Amino acid sequence: YQRRVHGTLSECLFFFASIIWRRAAFLIKRMDASKPASATAAPAEGVHVNKKVEKKLKAEAKALSPTEEYYQSRLSNVNRLGIERAYPNKFPTTMQLPQFVEKYGATLLEKGQRSEDIVAVAGRVMSIRKSGSKLYFADLRGDGAKIQILSQFQAYENPDSFKEDHDQVHRGDIVGVRGHPSLSNNGELSITPLQIQLLSTCFHMLPKDFQGFSDQETRYRQRYLDLIINPETRQTFYARAKIVSGIRKFLDARGFLEVETPMMNMIPGGAAAKPFKTHHNELNMPLFMRIAPELYLKELVVGGLDRVYEIGRQFRNEGMDLTHNPEFTTCEFYMAYADYNDLMAMTEELLSEMVKDITGSYKIRYTTEKGDVEVDFTPPFRRVSMLEELERKIGRKLPENLEGDDVAPFLVKTCADLGVECPPPHTTARLLDRLVGEFVECDCINPTFIIDHPKIMSPLAKWHRDNPANLTERFELFVLTKEVCNAYTELNSPQVQKERFMQQMEAKKQGDDEAQDIDEGFVTALEYGLPPTGGWGLGVDRLTMFLTNKNSIREVLLFPAMKPREQKQEPPPSASAEKPVKKAGGATKAAESLDASLFDIRVGRIVKVGPHPNADSLYVESIDVGEPEPRQIVSGLVKFLSLEQMQDAMCLVMCNLKPAPLRDVVSHGMVLCTSNADKTAVTLVSPPASAAPGDRVSFPGLTGEAAAEIPRKKLDKLLPDFHSNAEMVATWRGLPLTVPAGVCVSTMPNSKIS
Repeated sequence: YQRRVHGTLSECLFFFASIIWRRAAFLIKRMDASKPASATAAPAEGVHVNKKVEKKLKAEAKALSPTEEYYQSRLSNVNRLGIERAYPNKFPTTMQLPQFVEKYGATLLEKGQRSEDIVAVAGRVMSIRKSGSKLYFADLRGDGAKIQILSQFQAYENPDSFKEDHDQVHRGDIVGVRGHPSLSNNGELSITPLQIQLLSTCFHMLPKDFQGFSDQETRYRQRYLDLIINPETRQTFYARAKIVSGIRKFLDARGFLEVETPMMNMIPGGAAAKPFKTHHNELNMPLFMRIAPELYLKELVVGGLDRVYEIGRQFRNEGMDLTHNPEFTTCEFYMAYADYNDLMAMTEELLSEMVKDITGSYKIRYTTEKGDVEVDFTPPFRRVSMLEELERKIGRKLPENLEGDDVAPFLVKTCADLGVECPPPHTTARLLDRLVGEFVECDCINPTFIIDHPKIMSPLAKWHRDNPANLTERFELFVLTKEVCNAYTELNSPQVQKERFMQQMEAKKQGDDEAQDIDEGFVTALEYGLPPTGGWGLGVDRLTMFLTNKNSIREVLLFPAMKPREQKQEPPPSASAEKPVKKAGGATKAAESLDASLFDIRVGRIVKVGPHPNADSLYVESIDVGEPEPRQIVSGLVKFLSLEQMQDAMCLVMCNLKPAPLRDVVSHGMVLCTSNADKTAVTLVSPPASAAPGDRVSFPGLTGEAAAEIPRKKLDKLLPDFHSNAEMVATWRGLPLTVPAGVCVSTMPNSKIS
C-alpha cells in the first residue's frame, strides 16, 4: 500500500514538473523570438563587436513593457498568418450564443453528454485553460451569453492543425467554433470543436475579470472595453432600450404618430436654455442646435396631426454634472383636446406600468450618498401647488402680482435672509426657481407633481382657469429631488404668446442667457388656430438612471461628453517669465513661464473619505473640484486628521499633476497642507467659507495660464516657495492664494505648504 502511495505521489510530482518545464521552455523561446535580431544574433567571424553598442541593444530589448511585448507578439502572429488568414471575410454561424444556451441548456442534462448536432457559433474568448497538449478549455462570450469551449485532440476534425489552431488564440480574440454541443464532466454547457478559426485578433491585454474594470474615466472613454469586461453595463443599456420602446409602445397604442423635426434651427426656441451655435456654409447663416422640438411639434398639431410625438436628442450649452450632459434624449408628445390634468393621469399610468414591467414591482431601491432609498411609483402620485408649498416652507407670503417691479427686490432679500445664493441676473423667474429648488424640490423623493407654476416662469403654458392673472396650468414631475417630466396646457393665443416672448426678450436684455427669443414663424402658425392641446416632455436619461440605480448620467449614455485628454504642453510666456537662456554656440533658448500660475489649484470639498485598502497610513478621498465626477486623491494624513475631520472639509487641490499610483490606487492630484518644521502637525489649507468647489486659485500679478500637466522638474522648482505668512495667509513667494471669495488661509503661521 505504501509503495502504491509513493508511486502515485511520484507520478504527480513528475507530471507537474513536466508542465513547469514545458511552460518555462515556451517562455524562453518566446522571449528569444521577441528580441531584435541585432540583440540576439551572434557576430560574424572576424567582425569587431562594440561592447557599448551591444550592451545598449540588450538594454533596449529588455526595456519593452509587458504591454508592448504582448502587442508585438500578437502583431508578429498576424504577420505570420497573413492578412487574409488573420481576418477572414466570413464565418458561417448557425446560431447565436443565447440561442445555443436556450436550446441545449434544456436538452443536455447528463454530465459528459454530447449531442450529435453540429453547430457553428462565434464570440470573444474571455479565458483559456490548458490541461496538457491535447485538452483546452476556454470561455466564449457573445450577445450577453457564455459557454465553454471544451476542445479535445481526439474529437478535432484535423488533428494535424490542432496545436497550431489553438496556439493562435489568446484571451480577447474573436473566434468561430464549429462542433458538437456538450455538457462537461462538471456540468458546464460547452461546445466540443471540430474546428476553431481565429476571426479577429485582440492586440491588447484585457483587464482581468476578477479585478473588474472600474476606472470611471477609462470606462466612459473606451465604452467598448467596458462592455467587454462588465456584463452589468450591457444590462444598463438593455434597460434603457426597454424604456424607449415602452414609451413608444404606450403612445402608439393611443393613436400617436412618431415624427422627426429639424435638429438645426434659425431660432433656439421651445425651452429656457443656452444653445449651441453652428454655421451653414451654403446658406452663409448661423444656426442653432435645437434645445427642444416643442414649437415644430405644435405647428404639426396646427396642421391637423392631433397626436404627435418625437424621441430624440436635444443640445444645451450648459454645465455638466452628475445629472446633466450637453446632449441628452427626451420624448415630447402633443395631444389635441387634452389639458394638463389628462397628462398627469397619462404620466402616472405610463411610468407605473413601465417601472413594474422593467423591475417587477412598483417600488425600486436607489442608492444615494446617504444610503439606499425606496421609491414608490404606485399611482396616484403626490401633488403640491408650487407657490402654496413654497410659502408654507419659507413662512412668508409672496406678492400677489408676481410681474410687478417690486417682486425681484423682495425675492432677493428673501434669498439673502434664508441663505439661498442666486447668481445674477436677479430676474423674478430665476429667483423663484432657486427658492423652489431649495425648499420644495428637496422633499420630492417619491414621484411628486409640482403644479400650477407662475406665468413668469412658463412662457409657453396657458393661463390657469382658476387664477388666470398669475398662474399657468403646468406641472413638473420630480423623483428623488430631480425633474423627470415637464408638461402643461399649451398656450394657443397668438397675441398672448407674443407678449410672453417680449417678456423673455426683456429678461435676455438683463443678462439671462436662457431666456427665449421671439419666433415670429411660430406666432404666425398660432394665428391659423391651435386647438386646446396638452404638451408633455420626459428626460429619458434621468429616468434610466433611476431604474438602473445609477448616480451619474454618464453611466446611462454609451458615449458621454468628455473633456479631451490632457496633453503635455508648455504654457505661453507670462509677465514673470524667466530671461532667455544661452545655449552652447550662442543660440538663445526661448523664454518660458516658470511661476505659480502654471498650477491648476482649485477649491475642493471632500465628499467621501476612507482608509486605503493597501496602506494603513493613507486615506483615499473623493473630492468635488467642480468637475462632473469627484476626483480620487490619495493622501498621507491618517496620523494628523481623523476621518470625521476630513469628511465634508473644504480644501485646496492641485489638479494638474500627473496621475500616479500610490500602493496600487491612482491619485489624481494633491491636497495642499501646512506643516510645522518637524512635521509633527499637519492641517489643511482652507479656502474662504463662501468659496465653491471648482473656484480656481489665482496669484495677484501673475497672468500665465495653467499647464495641462505640471512637469516634475517644474513642480520641484515651484513647490518649495509655498508658505503661510505671519497672518496665516497661504502664499507663493509672498503672493496670496486668492479665489473669488477671498484669500486662502492656514491655522499655522509661518509654515511650509506642500
